[in-house]
Parts: sequence; structure tokens; C-alpha cells
Amino acid sequence: MFIRKYRKEDRKAIERINFETGFLGRSMNKLISSPKLWSWGIKHYLDHEPESIFVVEENNQIVGYILGFLEEFKSDRKKMIFKSVLRNSRFLWSLVLEDKIFWLDKLRESILIFLKSFFSGRFKEPKNAGHLHINLLPSLRGKKIGSELLNKFLDYAKKKGTKIVYANSYQRSENLRHNFWIKNGFQEYSKIRTTFWRRQIPDREIYLVCYIKDL
Repeated sequence: MFIRKYRKEDRKAIERINFETGFLGRSMNKLISSPKLWSWGIKHYLDHEPESIFVVEENNQIVGYILGFLEEFKSDRKKMIFKSVLRNSRFLWSLVLEDKIFWLDKLRESILIFLKSFFSGRFKEPKNAGHLHINLLPSLRGKKIGSELLNKFLDYAKKKGTKIVYANSYQRSENLRHNFWIKNGFQEYSKIRTTFWRRQIPDREIYLVCYIKDL
């Protein structure tokens, strides 16, 4: 097993892992019928800054990845959130699909997150900071591979002159003791309760948390 920089031929594997971990670390296969639609959530990383992507490879298979923006995310946070809502609006064409209720619900919740961030300021993201998104297949978790992958990216970001990095993560109340970000030296920057997964997990409190780390 080793960590290396991203190659163009890795894209499908990254999209597959993104789909297999999209539902709070679990597969999306019981929720949606079009895996390609779900990959739109990471399209901007793959298209605009592929040089800031690292992958974990085992037996010639990609089993994890970390995506990063060290330049693009230095713009105003509210503009970035609004762009995220616009990306999600592309899901409107999925009304012809059998899972249209799912996509309409996710669009609604994305708009609510944007409005809460814009008007209340409760959910904040740091300015002039790099951003990252990490995922591992379930079989790889708990083996310190995620931390190794994260440290590889942080070393790279530091060499690029990045001073602060942040990541957004869904946090369930029952797994606060096993917080990957806190264990790796990140601090909680902002937090809001979200209903993004309310239809799928109606009896759980879920929070959207922004974690930051100085490099």
C-alpha cells in the first residue's frame, strides 16, 4: 500500500469511492439510481486543481483519496457556498429519475444551509485558507491510513505556502469520541445542526462542522 499523486486514469476510481462513502461513510446505492449525478459534488476538485489530489493504492486498486483546493478557495466563502447551491441545482434534471424526491430534498437542504450561513453567520469558513476533502473505503478505516494520507497532503500544502487548511464534515452525536479531525490536530471553527440527512436518519442529530488547522 502506498500514497501517490493523482493521475487522470484515477478519476473513475475516485468517483466510485465517493459514491461508496457518500452516505455518512456508507454507500449511496440504496438511495439513488444514478452514481454519476453524485460525482458532481467532487467535479470541481477533479477539474480545477488535480495537482492537489493524492490517492492511496493497494494491489493496483485505488482505495482512498484526498482532494484539495489551495488556490480556488481563497475567494469569499459566501460566493463559494452560492456556487455549491448552483451546482446542486443541476440535479433538477433528475426529476425524470425514480429518485427525484431524494434530489429535490438535497437541493432544498443545500439552499437552507446557504441561507443560514449568509444571514446568521453561524456556519463560517476561514478566508485565505486551503480546503480539503478525504475519503477511504470502510475496510481501510481505523488503520491510521487516513492520517498518513492527510499528513502527506498537509506537507504538500505547507510547501505550497498555505498557512491554514480547513475541511467540512458531517458529525453525528454518537461518534464524537472518535473524531478523525480532532485526533489529527484540527480545531472546530464553526458548527450548525443540519437536516441534510433527515429523511434517511430521522432519529439522529447531525451537525455540519468546519474544522481548521494552522500549518
